[in-house]
Amino acid sequence: MEDNNFNWKSSVWFHVMIDRFCNPDGFSKELRKEYKKHLASTEDYPAEFAGGKISGITINLDYIAELGADVLYLSPFFKNDDAGTNYHGYHAVDFREVDPRFGTIQDLEKLIEKAHEKGLKVVMDFVPNHCSTKHPFFKDAKEKKDKRDWFYFKEDQEKYPDINFKDKKYLTYLGVDALAKINLDNSSARDYMIETAKFWLDKGIDGLRLDHVIGPSDTFWKKFNNEIKKYETEHDRDIFLVGEACVDKSFADNKNTILVGDRNFRKQLIEKYEKDPIEAQQDLQLHYEEMFDGIIDFAFLKLLRGYLQDESDEEKFERKLESHFEKYDNSYLPLLLVENHDTNQIAAGHENWEYVHKKAVQIMFEQDFPVMVYYASLLGKKQEIPDIRSVAYGDSHSRPVCPDELDQKNDRYSLYQKLISGKKS
Repeated sequence: MEDNNFNWKSSVWFHVMIDRFCNPDGFSKELRKEYKKHLASTEDYPAEFAGGKISGITINLDYIAELGADVLYLSPFFKNDDAGTNYHGYHAVDFREVDPRFGTIQDLEKLIEKAHEKGLKVVMDFVPNHCSTKHPFFKDAKEKKDKRDWFYFKEDQEKYPDINFKDKKYLTYLGVDALAKINLDNSSARDYMIETAKFWLDKGIDGLRLDHVIGPSDTFWKKFNNEIKKYETEHDRDIFLVGEACVDKSFADNKNTILVGDRNFRKQLIEKYEKDPIEAQQDLQLHYEEMFDGIIDFAFLKLLRGYLQDESDEEKFERKLESHFEKYDNSYLPLLLVENHDTNQIAAGHENWEYVHKKAVQIMFEQDFPVMVYYASLLGKKQEIPDIRSVAYGDSHSRPVCPDELDQKNDRYSLYQKLISGKKS
């Protein structure tokens, strides 16, 4: 039975990276040994699939539900190319299949069914902007077959007079050659991706965390939103769309692959970022107010990081938060976080890192908006390097492998459980 009275504004999201959360048969001892060695050093490490399964989440739903979370947010589970480093799920070769390294569609359907029984909504990470260059669609396009116009090729420059391909033969996701940018202003590519979203909604998915929303055009997102809301009405569902939008150095460096707004909007955003990164992030987030139900609140995270550097002016920080949040209402929600799979730990670089983490999450839970709890935050493992982007594969420091037996009695779990209970009361 669909719960159309679910309160997304007070919701608590539990963010799981499938590959790192649970292998029902246990993660290998050799893998654990290698990870332990890596996480205690600053050396490069060629991260690989660890072996986490969708079924591993299903058998640990009590761990999530008893924490107090009411939304389960899954990392991408599309079938990916065969590169072992793509354990995160963002290199799709089939948008309508589950990667066999994670399990099967049947495993996913069982997870959704069991999650719903426990009162949990299930949100998937949906990635329409790009795919692996090993995707059959891109292979077709390279051979100048039916899918040619689904992608942007420098050889077809006359079709895209406003695009600077630089030294690339085709447009990519932020300069990553292995990820080809999809032309979602092409009607057949757009319709395919919208129908793909509906395909997963038909499986019981309750919401979509929309990856890299700055990549596709506003025209695409408006059409996407309209079609999903139409689906919502036709099926008497309550579907939540939340965007992920960031303005940072990679935005400026790869502006030729980014289609948010128009050229003037992007130019002004980059100029503002150079002067005031937080204000630029705030402007970007508000840009999507008419396109999504919510936006991941990286502006809040930036404000929080700034305050935690020395906690010198609490009143000034509170005024900044008030000014930031007054721009949102029940129709467009900021989804708050203190860390996720792409960020440094909130307490990275702080000597009293446990105190800083606790302070950060307390501030987050004091706000009257939905919050995201990252699975790794409950493990209490200290990030040993100052910046996960300072070394190759440093992101494995923010994506640790969980213990085979998840601990519901450690201090972190108890802290979050108490804060969630307070938020819900």
